[in-house]
Amino acid sequence: MNTIAYSDFSEKFTFLIEEIVKNNEMALIMKNGKPFFKILPVNENKLKDSIIFESDIVSPIDEKWESNCR
Repeated sequence: MNTIAYSDFSEKFTFLIEEIVKNNEMALIMKNGKPFFKILPVNENKLKDSIIFESDIVSPIDEKWESNCR
């Protein structure tokens, strides 16, 4: 994982994003010596087939269930 100062990140945003994606690495952005946010490249293989389409999600189902909330 690369560690980048927030000031460097804001100055070199485009270059750093391109490097993160090209090298398929995550980067931790530090602000005042503390982790501020993390950037992760999208792994398209993980997203493939991760969404399931259901034709009808609003009609009632035939299952009965109970809630213990009062």
